[in-house]
Amino acid sequence: MKLPEVFPKVRNVLISELFCDTDKIPSPEVFDYQKRFKRWNNLESLTDRSLSPFFTKQIVLYSNLSNLKRLDVTGDKPYDGENDITVLKLLRDHIQNLPSLEEFVLISTAVRLEDVEVFHSKSPNLKKLTLKMSVDNHRWRNQRHVNITTQASKLENLDLSINIAGMYNDNTDNLDELVFKWVSYINQKYKNLQNIALKTYAQRSYNLYLSTRMEEVVTSLLMESKPLRYLDMNLCPLSDQMIKAMEKNKVQLKGLSLYLNDTSRNEHMVDTIQKSQLIDNVTVLGIKIHEILVGRLEEITYLKSRILQLPASFQKVVDLTIDRLPKGGATTLFINILPNLPVLEKLLVWLDKFGADETDALASQYEIKEYSLKDVEVGFCPGDRTDTVVFNDVFQVFFQSCPLLEDVRICGGMRPVANDDTELTLCFKNHSELKRVDISLLSCKAYLLNGYEVGLNTYPSMFRTHRFHLIIDKPDVDLKLH
Repeated sequence: MKLPEVFPKVRNVLISELFCDTDKIPSPEVFDYQKRFKRWNNLESLTDRSLSPFFTKQIVLYSNLSNLKRLDVTGDKPYDGENDITVLKLLRDHIQNLPSLEEFVLISTAVRLEDVEVFHSKSPNLKKLTLKMSVDNHRWRNQRHVNITTQASKLENLDLSINIAGMYNDNTDNLDELVFKWVSYINQKYKNLQNIALKTYAQRSYNLYLSTRMEEVVTSLLMESKPLRYLDMNLCPLSDQMIKAMEKNKVQLKGLSLYLNDTSRNEHMVDTIQKSQLIDNVTVLGIKIHEILVGRLEEITYLKSRILQLPASFQKVVDLTIDRLPKGGATTLFINILPNLPVLEKLLVWLDKFGADETDALASQYEIKEYSLKDVEVGFCPGDRTDTVVFNDVFQVFFQSCPLLEDVRICGGMRPVANDDTELTLCFKNHSELKRVDISLLSCKAYLLNGYEVGLNTYPSMFRTHRFHLIIDKPDVDLKLH
C-alpha cells in the first residue's frame, strides 16, 4: 500500500499476482488511496495481470498519468459481466487523462464498438490496440451502430480476439453478425494498419468458417490496407479476391499466419497462396490448427496434402510457429519441414500426442543435418503415452544439429509408455552461443544437471513420473527448471 511513498519516481509498474483476496484490501473509507497514489506522476507503463485489478483502478483514479504510454489490463474475471463493465466504465471515464497513450491492451472484457470510439477520441496517439474479449448473447444484442467521425490514422497494430462464453451453446448467426460489425468498423476506422490479427473462437470451429459474406468485408479491408506487413486471420480462408486485393495494393507481406483445416475451401487457399508473389518475402510464418480439429486429422490425407507443400513457397522464413501438429506430426516436422527451410532461426512448435506410434519412422528416417536455428521452443500436449527412448534419440540428434542455439524452452507434459521408462535426457555440448535453457514439464518429478540432482518437484501428482537429465558443458547458461 505504501509503494508510491517508497518509490515515488517509478516509471514502470507490473502487478502480476495470480490471486487477490479483495476481502483483505482496505476500503477507500478507511484508507486514503488518493493521498498515496497521487505521488506517482511519472508512470510510463502499467501492466496488471491480477484477477482483480483493484490497484489499477486506484492508479487510474488518483495518479498523474499524463506520461503513460502503455496500459495493459486484465478484466476482473473472465465472463463476469458486472465487474468487467465496471472496469470499462472506469477506463471510459478517465481515458482523457492518458493523452500520451500509445499502446492499449484489454483482456477478458467484452468491449463494445462505442467504447473503442471513446478510447480513440480521447487517445489520439494510440499506435497499438489489443482487445481479447469474452462475450455472450446479451452483449451481442447490445452492439449499437457507431458513427465514425474521424479515422484513427496513427494506429498501426490491431489484434482483435473474440471468445464466445459458453462455447457449446453459442449461436453461429449471432457470432457472424457480431464479427461482421467489428470488421466493418475496422475497415472504416483504420487506414494505416501494418499488422492485423483478427480471430474468433467458439463452437463454430466445428464449421470452421463464418459466412461467405465475411470474405467480402475482409476483402474490402485488405483493399484499403496498403501499409500491411503482417496478417493473422481465421475468420475465413484467404480467397483469390483477397490475394488480388493485396497484390493490387503492392502489399509487401513480411509475416503471415495460415489456419489450416480439412475443408475444400482451405485446400484451395493453400493452392492460391503458393501461386502468388505476395509471399515471396515472408520471413515470419505461422501454421495453426485448431485443437478441436487435431483429433480428426490424419497425417496422410491432411499433412501431406497441405503442410508439405509450404516449405518450397516460404524459403525466406526465419521465424516459424506451428500450433499444433496432430498425432504423428513430429515425423513430418523433422523429416519433411525443417530440412527444407534453409534460413530458419526461430522455431516454436506444439506437438499433439507425441507418442510411440511414430517411433519407427523417426528412428529410421531422421538424419543429421545442421540447422541455423538460434531459438527453439517445443511444447508437448499431454495425450498418448510417450516413448521416452524416441524422445531422447530424436531431440538429442536435433539439438546437436543446432550449433548456433542461444535459447531453448521445453514445456507441456508427457506420459511414459511403461513404469520403468521414465528417464529423459538432453545433451547440450559444443553450443558456444547457448544463453538460456528453460524446461517446464508437468510430468517431471526431478531434474539432474551433469549427474547431480538440482531440482525436485514436490507438488504431488500421479503424473509426475519422469526424471530429466541435462548435460550442459557451458557453465554460464541461465537455467530454469519448473
